[in-house]
Amino acid sequence: MGELTKMLEGIEPRPEVKQFAQFLELRLRENDWKGGWSGIRLVDLLFCSEEKGRKLHASFERPDLAYQGESIEVVRHAIDQANYDLMFVDNWLKHFTPTLDTLRESLKCRDKPKVN
Repeated sequence: MGELTKMLEGIEPRPEVKQFAQFLELRLRENDWKGGWSGIRLVDLLFCSEEKGRKLHASFERPDLAYQGESIEVVRHAIDQANYDLMFVDNWLKHFTPTLDTLRESLKCRDKPKVN
């Protein structure tokens, strides 16, 4: 992971990213009693992320929550899904560490915005 850490040097997260990370951490701490995620299979983490995504989508189909982005239920589903994605990436990188050049290339924006 040393190469990956080097890639992140000098990267300061945006305020919104920091705030979101704090929400993620708060939710993770609520579940610390489960013992972490290092032993969870990648396919199971992916399944859980997809399930949380379905719940997030379904919460917008409820008339009482539609377009209420401040609803705690909607936010909780989004945070839970993001945490499963975080766990997936963390476990993936522990088992399949890409080279720095490969990772840089894969993180590049493929669709450049068109400037008129």
